[in-house]
Amino acid sequence: MKKNKMPFRIDLEKFYYQKYGTLKPKFKYKLNMWMFDFGFHAVAVYRFGQFTARLKKRNKFLSVPFRILRNILNYHLLYFHFIFISGRAKIGPGFYMPRGRNIIIPGINIGENFTIHHNVTIGTRYIRDIKSTPTIGNNVWVGIGSIITGKISIGNNVTISSGCVISKDVPDGCLVAGNPGRIILRDHDNSSWMRYEIPEFQNKVESKNVKH
Repeated sequence: MKKNKMPFRIDLEKFYYQKYGTLKPKFKYKLNMWMFDFGFHAVAVYRFGQFTARLKKRNKFLSVPFRILRNILNYHLLYFHFIFISGRAKIGPGFYMPRGRNIIIPGINIGENFTIHHNVTIGTRYIRDIKSTPTIGNNVWVGIGSIITGKISIGNNVTISSGCVISKDVPDGCLVAGNPGRIILRDHDNSSWMRYEIPEFQNKVESKNVKH
């Protein structure tokens, strides 16, 4: 049975499954996450910002209060939790932050089922005043304290270990570690790291396929 799902709905399901091992946790667990999980707050504010941008294109005047609220929420995330996600960033469904602290994401393209831990910077490099930023594929896991910078491509199903500094392309299915980042394993299965597999997302979503 096909269902239409917005990216935030899939984000939400991923948060539930990662934290509680089920897509439908008890109400008290849901309430706790909605109130106190700053990583979830950051993802929700990003999705809200995307909604306000779409609303602005349709009706600039009607979008004003929503844009004001978005700016207030963004300032709160930046100054209290040191999280910045550019409104120009395009991030696919299944966006997950286990810990909401010290994260910078510029206006880049990131695929589906993206997991990013705390103290991570995805940076912009300037060479002779030319701006360059990374592109990140699907099913990518980024560990604590990593740095990704420059005009590089991170492929699908890539695992970036904690403390890794990457400034070169990473092919699909690689495990990367070290400073500078080096490919440790190729054809690495990162499903045990991701713990969650999102449905096919092309406007319509097929039935759930969750890995236990």
